[in-house]
Amino acid sequence: MARTGITKDQVFEAAREIRDEGGTVTIAAVRGRLGNTGSYSTYSRHLAEWRKQESPENPAPPTPASVETIARRLWSEAWRQASESLESAGRQWEKEKKHLEFELHNLAIELDQSKQAFDEVEDKLQSTKKTLLEKTLAFEHLKDDHEKLEKTHEATLERAGKLERDNAALSQKLDAAIRDITRLENELAESRAQERQALEEAAALRGLESVSGKPSRRKKS
Repeated sequence: MARTGITKDQVFEAAREIRDEGGTVTIAAVRGRLGNTGSYSTYSRHLAEWRKQESPENPAPPTPASVETIARRLWSEAWRQASESLESAGRQWEKEKKHLEFELHNLAIELDQSKQAFDEVEDKLQSTKKTLLEKTLAFEHLKDDHEKLEKTHEATLERAGKLERDNAALSQKLDAAIRDITRLENELAESRAQERQALEEAAALRGLESVSGKPSRRKKS
């Protein structure tokens, strides 16, 4: 943004204030009151107009030589002070300029570091998003696998229950078969015992017949 120059109204007001305070209205005094800004030629032009407006009907008498000498001395002193002030302001400006340049350099470094840090954070964020997406997909796969395993587990439990029921039925049939076998074995053993007894009785009868010489008559059942 462009700096606004010293205006005529500002010079007039500063000159009136200095005059009302009993001071001498000079370029250096007015310029100092306005912050030592603006060119001397601007102050000189505005002050000349101000002096004409302040006493337009009372022209000043011819300036005595002594007054001109004093004025020239004052002007030289004012010019010297203004030059020194300008030189001091210039040195101060150069100092502030270097300070600002140093701060701008540091700010540029900090900005570059901040940009690098931002890029690193953004990279980490993108990596985190990618990892999160991969984990989300893996979780979805695990969820599907878990649901499949649950269904398989339920089917397995159902088959196990059926096998258990079938096993119980087979156990009952096996128990019945064992009982039947046991009964048949008992009946077979009894039949064999009866058969041995019959054979023994038949042998005994044959022995009697051979002794008596007569065949024995077997009682018909």
